[in-house]
Amino acid sequence: MFIRASWPSCEQINPQTRPDAFWVECTPAEALGLTPELNPEHQWQLEYRPDWPLCFLISRDGQYVAPHEFVFPYSGMWNGYNPFVAIKPVTISSLAELSNIQIIPHHWEWPSELQA
Repeated sequence: MFIRASWPSCEQINPQTRPDAFWVECTPAEALGLTPELNPEHQWQLEYRPDWPLCFLISRDGQYVAPHEFVFPYSGMWNGYNPFVAIKPVTISSLAELSNIQIIPHHWEWPSELQA
């Protein structure tokens, strides 16, 4: 699993506690380890964009795992406010490792799959 962005104090997960969250990119096999089945967005993506990773917004404690489209943190929907912060890319093998990741801003790197 690969992480290159985080959402510090993520109100989408819980507006009261605002835990940190991470944008986790996975292979299909890794994704099935996080959820019992692939959601429709991921199924569509596997059919039409198989070169893209399957992505999740995951709380630091690993209790909140929400599937999203690969373009979510890079979308123009954020306009001037994008809550995602680029961090130094890191590879993890389990969600337990999320608790040790420091959110230190890093220069933003567009995924090669999204570069024109």
